[in-house]
Amino acid sequence: MEYDKSTTATRGTSEANNYHHESQPTPNGRLRVKGPAVDTSLLAEPITFAFSGRTAKNRFLKAPMTERLCHWNKESEPINARGFPSEEYTRLYRRWGEGEIGIIVAGNVMIRYDALEAYGNPILCDDHDNRVAAFREVSSVAKKNGSLFIAQLSHPGRQGGAALNPNPVSASDVQLQISWAGNSFNKPRPLTIPEIKEMVKQWGITALLCYQAGFDGVQVHCAHGYLLAQFLSLTTNKRTDEYGGDFENRSRLVFEIIEEIRARVPDPNFIICVKLNSVEFQPGGQTPEDCRNLCVKLEQANVDFIDLSGEWYSLRLTAAMPFAYLSRHQAVHSKDVPLSIRNKVQRPERATSSSSLRC
Repeated sequence: MEYDKSTTATRGTSEANNYHHESQPTPNGRLRVKGPAVDTSLLAEPITFAFSGRTAKNRFLKAPMTERLCHWNKESEPINARGFPSEEYTRLYRRWGEGEIGIIVAGNVMIRYDALEAYGNPILCDDHDNRVAAFREVSSVAKKNGSLFIAQLSHPGRQGGAALNPNPVSASDVQLQISWAGNSFNKPRPLTIPEIKEMVKQWGITALLCYQAGFDGVQVHCAHGYLLAQFLSLTTNKRTDEYGGDFENRSRLVFEIIEEIRARVPDPNFIICVKLNSVEFQPGGQTPEDCRNLCVKLEQANVDFIDLSGEWYSLRLTAAMPFAYLSRHQAVHSKDVPLSIRNKVQRPERATSSSSLRC
């Protein structure tokens, strides 16, 4: 999936113009948003996760992004040659590790060779070519300076471009009706129950391979309109079986995956976290109340932390999203499960007062 520059602000304009604020000049001639003096030392303090018992050296987290730096198979190569870590991929994580970030999350580690977000995605679903050792080298350099290293496990579902995913699957047969950055999307077919069970198994296999490759944990990607988000949302889940209908059924797959990961990975200190939409910004989609209820259930499932976001590909051509993904009165304040909140946390008092720092 290529980057769509049409959705960015026009050159020379400032996103700050979208929000009421006061600015003040700094000695270097730049403008700074006026605000109260805030003690940010809390951000440098370690945080220990209640269920895995692992400790991050500080409160900073490198959010998962799509790097698209791994090997892509040539026409003469089989499909399972793709997704092998490249020198560039390893170098990138070495540099991030040198930043001494508390937690580094590797983005879009795909669980299948034939279901991808983009060319160059990392893929870890078997070890036929010793790729576990290659990923272990990535883990080693990323963790050298004390960072925790987590793999975001992902499947695009209907949201893979037609060129890469000619036969997509999803919760139901609801097609993504946009053309974005040169990509179109084919109509998906609903996964059968046996296929869902195999999907759960594959998530567990990939988590085990990540553990063997030196990752400290995995993030189950349930946001941004990818496969698990398609099960969670009424806009894309029209099923009438045990995976459709009420929110408990629509979230069933998420908890089956968490259970499978725990069953396969033998280490109780292995981190399991979840990336989740706090709101979908579309009619009939997942609501903040759904998110709050799901967060409570995730805590009961001993999920270490929740990475809150909010986006779907179908929103790429719409107006800018609101300032915060989850307003403070809707946040899930828990003594056990911290929240990681990304995007537009532009003022220190927002960071230091957030439930992302409470554990």
